[in-house]
Amino acid sequence: MITKESIASVERIEQKEPSFVYDVEVDGNHMFFANDILVHNTDSMFLHIEPVLKSIYGDKYSAVDEDEKINTTLNIVKKCSEYINNHIIPELLNRHNAGNSKLATKYNFTFKEELIIKRAIFLEAKKKYALWIINKEGKKVDDLNITGMEVVRADFPRFTRNMLQDIIDKIMRKEYNSLQILSVIDKYIEEYKTELLKGNYTLGIPGGWGAREYKTLTKVIRGMKIYNIIYGPTFYEGDRGYAFNIAKVDHSKIKDYDRKLKQMKAEGLLIKDDQIDVITIPEGTTLDTSIFYPDIDSMLELAIYRRLEPIVDIFNININHMDNLAW
Repeated sequence: MITKESIASVERIEQKEPSFVYDVEVDGNHMFFANDILVHNTDSMFLHIEPVLKSIYGDKYSAVDEDEKINTTLNIVKKCSEYINNHIIPELLNRHNAGNSKLATKYNFTFKEELIIKRAIFLEAKKKYALWIINKEGKKVDDLNITGMEVVRADFPRFTRNMLQDIIDKIMRKEYNSLQILSVIDKYIEEYKTELLKGNYTLGIPGGWGAREYKTLTKVIRGMKIYNIIYGPTFYEGDRGYAFNIAKVDHSKIKDYDRKLKQMKAEGLLIKDDQIDVITIPEGTTLDTSIFYPDIDSMLELAIYRRLEPIVDIFNININHMDNLAW
């Protein structure tokens, strides 16, 4: 959540050699709003046009067609560009005793009206945001662009990414309130539990077996090696799989289990009381939950609760103190 900050004090500093350049920023996200302009260390900027549109249309704002609002927005951006080029730049040059029309033209700005965004979410982290784009470079679109969030990360379960995509869509496009979002989250939790007990591989934590040496094996690779011992050679360097935290194992259903257990111990694959705590399965297969019972609590923590924190923070919800959800 971006909050408005005010300048507490201004201090005049004597010029020193060499001269210093000062970068104004806000801790954490390095950006701030100045007169409804999102200022950032980038060659792009966001203009908050809605207050201007409401000022133009007054009481008729809600009834105005969206296409007309888009055209008016593009016209406002054009006017901003003209104002900067025709007034601001010449004035700055004049104040520095460098004012002439040729020099002013040289430093003209060209504003590219790249995106018109109907609604946006900016999380308290650099380059983590979601945009509902309704116009792109002058063409009407209806795109949900998500950057830096778990929705686009390949190392999170496919289920998690689909869930977050859907929740963000409902917040952005349908303006769900906190109670509606909590209801949606509840349904996803129940669905995750159901599918987890079916051994659906898309609920596992995806990961690969890289060629480099590891001082400590990753959980995914440990799970691959455990799978190889139990089911025979399946995973090799370069392969990918889906890891599940395991709460308990029915040893009686694993052929020659004692010998396989000794091999796992010898290879250092068991780190929790000499028990199998993880197994990684190949894509397209099903975890045999009659043998390997998933650790539901830890899987929910990894795939649901922790991934939802940035989203529920939008509604100022503390997921550690939610009496209305069975979390």
